[in-house]
Amino acid sequence: MDNDTPTTPCMPLPAADLRELIRGRLREAIEQLLEDELALALGAAPRERTADRGGYRNGALTRSLTTECGPQDLRVPRGR
Repeated sequence: MDNDTPTTPCMPLPAADLRELIRGRLREAIEQLLEDELALALGAAPRERTADRGGYRNGALTRSLTTECGPQDLRVPRGR
C-alpha cells in the first residue's frame, strides 16, 4: 500500500453482508434471552446443582421466527 493511500479503521460493509451480520446478532440475542428466561424459571443455570431447583433442562427445539430481516431459525431450550 502506498503512503498516499488513505486508510480507514473500518471499511463499510456491502448491504448483503450487513444484513447477514444483523440477522446473526439478532438470533444470538434472542437465543440468549430464551436461555436466561429458562434459567430463571428453573431456578438454576445450566449444569448448576442447587437444592432450590424447580425443574430440569430437556434439550432444545428449532423454531422459525419471521422478522423484518427474514425468517430466523432459533434454538429454543426446553425445560421440564
